[in-house]
Parts: sequence; structure tokens; C-alpha cells
Amino acid sequence: MDRLFRSTIDCLATVEELDEFGIGIQFCESGGQPLDLSSAVGRMLITILAAFGEMERNLISEQTRMAIHLR
Repeated sequence: MDRLFRSTIDCLATVEELDEFGIGIQFCESGGQPLDLSSAVGRMLITILAAFGEMERNLISEQTRMAIHLR
């Protein structure tokens, strides 16, 4: 998720915008089951995945700043 979107809000806004155009998103590899983002469970899971992706981006950014600061 962190490769596709900059933030959780960006992810959810993009999914919503695509939905308005009638474009559905399905992840093919989700524990062997498709993840349909048009369902309530799919929306919850994409929100969680996007939040973890955003956290990972932020952690990398923090670690980079700390490493530069320590030099």
C-alpha cells in the first residue's frame, strides 16, 4: 500500500473516486481470497492496510532523518 498511496486519506479518496466512476478494485492475493473493496469488510481492510503503509513510510522517513542528524 505504501507504494501506491502517500497516505491513508489519499488511498481512501482514490478508492472512493474510482467507485464513483464505477471502477471496482479487487486484490487477488489476500490470504488466498479476493478482497472486494465494494464490501464493508473490504473497505475496513483497505483502511487498515493503508494505515500500516502510511506508518511504514513515516517510520522510514523518521529513521532517515535520525541517521542524517547523527552524521
